[in-house]
Amino acid sequence: MLFIMMAPVKHSSDFLASRMREKTEIIHNQVEKRAFLQNLVKGKVSKELYCQYLVDLKHIYEGLEKKLEKNCLNKATGYFCIPTLYRTKRLEEDIKALGIKNLKPGDKAQEYCKYLENIEQDKSHLLVAHVYTRYLGDLFGGQLLCKKIDKMWKGVTAFYTFKVTSCSKFAREIRNILNTLPLSSIQQDEIVKEAYKAFEFADKMLASLE
Repeated sequence: MLFIMMAPVKHSSDFLASRMREKTEIIHNQVEKRAFLQNLVKGKVSKELYCQYLVDLKHIYEGLEKKLEKNCLNKATGYFCIPTLYRTKRLEEDIKALGIKNLKPGDKAQEYCKYLENIEQDKSHLLVAHVYTRYLGDLFGGQLLCKKIDKMWKGVTAFYTFKVTSCSKFAREIRNILNTLPLSSIQQDEIVKEAYKAFEFADKMLASLE
């Protein structure tokens, strides 16, 4: 059974998740059209390149999840300290299963991780934007990729697997938390801008794999 610490019932007047989606729509579409992802959907990515992608993601998620844990008592980020959500160990499983060793995170992945590491304590609410960008993508688009990956490398799908009864229901719960966070209007505006920055980091990382 999944237990999530729920945020206050009172909703943000303009729904934070929707604002982030609107702000990032153009760059989100740009990311989805990256050659690496298009080739992955078509089954035209080598095992070595896919493993590099996972190594890059592991570095990013590890940095994000460490930062979340450091801020688990924060009124905004604490709601996302959910082991079910975390991807680092799942990525480790897939990297091990692919059997390709000695790969290191690329420059763009390291740049992203360094950025997360340097987010100041009084700006930790900005991590919410990275939670939105990364985890909701895994819960939605990642589920479509899962079937493709399983056909290419059987069983190498731990990254896309969440121990929940329904990924769509879990995603709705995460969105509900996003929309009910006790944030000021200034903090909400900062998070919306940060979501765009998170997609820029994702775009640069994918471009580095082309």
